[in-house]
Amino acid sequence: MVPEPTNYLYDGPALLEEVDAAGNVLARYTHGQFLDEQLSELRSNTTSYYEADGLDSVTSLSNASGGLANTYSYDSFGNLTASTGTATNPLRYTGREFDSETGIYNYRARYYDRSTGRFISEDPISFLGGTNVYRYVDNSPSNLVDPTGLYTEVIIWNPVGSGESSFGHVSVIINGTSYSWGPGPGNSVANKCCKPGKMDVETPPTPFIDKNTKFRSGLGYVLNLTGDQETRLAKYLNGFKGNYNVLSRNCGDPLVTGLRSIGIDLVFESSPFVTMPDDIDYGLGHTPGLVTGWVPHPQVGK
Repeated sequence: MVPEPTNYLYDGPALLEEVDAAGNVLARYTHGQFLDEQLSELRSNTTSYYEADGLDSVTSLSNASGGLANTYSYDSFGNLTASTGTATNPLRYTGREFDSETGIYNYRARYYDRSTGRFISEDPISFLGGTNVYRYVDNSPSNLVDPTGLYTEVIIWNPVGSGESSFGHVSVIINGTSYSWGPGPGNSVANKCCKPGKMDVETPPTPFIDKNTKFRSGLGYVLNLTGDQETRLAKYLNGFKGNYNVLSRNCGDPLVTGLRSIGIDLVFESSPFVTMPDDIDYGLGHTPGLVTGWVPHPQVGK
């Protein structure tokens, strides 16, 4: 699984409910602006407030007077090493839901067994997270978390040669699938101007990356998207159609318009008449909260 920081944005504070089989409300949870940022729990007319560490693991619950109702300590793999209190609380290690009957944590995209320190299903991004598809955040759970189990990366490929490649290129990886927009079949000049373009979709993305790093390098920007945003962006890219034009509807257009379709407008230095890879590079770096990390893709042999 690819490590990602914890700043996954909600639109604002969120209220979630826990219900039984009959639909009766058992508890209400208030979350902050960030994913897995637990604020409070209302259960049996009693409000408890969450305190958490740097990994968003719940370390204690306090009452309205500031007294501690529950406390928790964990080892590096989420095993509870010490606890106090009897208040009901399913939110524990890295802020995720713990099932006391099975001893399993729900990590959205898959389930985690704390007793073995391993996931019981493969990482949905497959080998993009490494050769071991069962590991968690590069085997460094004391330093990193991955709240969604998912991954979106925009690669800005460096300019090379002459022609359209001299502007560079933009491609996108979403959960193990690569998307690259360009001219359709044929190499004529006309085909790069006003002919139907083509979205190359490859799963896994490794062949596309290997093909490009044979003649150029690139830098990947890991984006801060929710699972729903990733699903919608992938759907948008899969359905992207129209004429390709290197000067007005080029490789970066699906990303810019796709992000806009899920509510994210890139911040550009100015309003570019033509959106080039350099403009997108600037936009990714200057849109607050959007980028959570970087992945280098060096040219082979360089």
